[in-house]
Amino acid sequence: MSANPFRLPRHAAPSHYDIRLELDLESLTFTGSVGIDIGVSEAAETLILNAADLDIADFEISGREGSVEVSGISYDDEFERAIISLNDEIRPGTYRLHFEYNGTI
Repeated sequence: MSANPFRLPRHAAPSHYDIRLELDLESLTFTGSVGIDIGVSEAAETLILNAADLDIADFEISGREGSVEVSGISYDDEFERAIISLNDEIRPGTYRLHFEYNGTI
């Protein structure tokens, strides 16, 4: 974890985002999906993402050796983050994250 609690850990760095977002202006909500390419520099059992007021579903992560199983998603409301827990640690390399999300505008 970074010494600054407002910074994300540096062991997983994004390099590319593919974002889809659908707004519902009547209900002031949105839904969407994102694909994120990340480079992992050291082994880890969790990934931490900025996720202010988001509900994340259908989280998938895959790498050169196949899919990595997600054991759970928890939220840190104080720092507006999602903590993705993995069944096994991910090793250094490149990965693709994909998930669906929704939230309020």
